[in-house]
Amino acid sequence: MVVVAKTDPAARGRGMSLIIVEADTRGFERGRNLDKIGQHHSDTLELFFHDVRVPASNLLGKENADSDI
Repeated sequence: MVVVAKTDPAARGRGMSLIIVEADTRGFERGRNLDKIGQHHSDTLELFFHDVRVPASNLLGKENADSDI
């Protein structure tokens, strides 16, 4: 999964980073698929993160570079 995460809370509406979270990462769980009104061709589901840790190499681009997202 590619996750958009707030990595600099002081930056308010900015300070976000893209991080790859692999499906077998400890603490990461996929929940149930959610029913949607539109766009049935793409899944929307619950994601749970329980003390998930990923290596720094899983960062896509630069940290806090939300302008690149």
